[in-house]
Amino acid sequence: MKNKSLSNINFVVIFALMVAISVVLQKITFGTPITQVGLGFIGTALMGRFFGPVWAGIGAGLADVLNSIILGVLGGFYPGFTLSAIATGVIYGLFLYRQHLADNWKNGWRIIASVLVVTVVVYMVMNTLWITHMTNGNFAHLFGIRLPKQLILPWIQMLILMIITIALDRVKIESILNRYSK
Repeated sequence: MKNKSLSNINFVVIFALMVAISVVLQKITFGTPITQVGLGFIGTALMGRFFGPVWAGIGAGLADVLNSIILGVLGGFYPGFTLSAIATGVIYGLFLYRQHLADNWKNGWRIIASVLVVTVVVYMVMNTLWITHMTNGNFAHLFGIRLPKQLILPWIQMLILMIITIALDRVKIESILNRYSK
């Protein structure tokens, strides 16, 4: 995106669509509340890829709040998870903004690194801390319960993000988005 001014209506519309996609994907989940697995990471990673760290953080935070208000979340709204969403958007934006995998496979490390950083910093530390605060549980115990999922899930997320990113690069989605953001 070349012009990111909020006065640019096309940017706002495309950004709002990405936030809406993220909200919808956040609702596709399964598992227990403590070890929940979902597709919300796709929308956040795409916002990071197309809008950069600042806008991805804003969009992810907005998507989390909208998800809580409109669709409701188990346990109610908790601001800690909004901070986690913002951190996730910023991390994906730092690693994935304007990176093309279809043209250069060497950029694949960015997906691997972003998913691993999000997994360790956000999912394992921040989210476990928020769950500990919400449930008055023991951090070490909850960390142990959540660890098996976090040892398996990142590899699946990496594969999904690589496939989606390469597919979007091949259809030149960024040039399409740029055309509507001028």
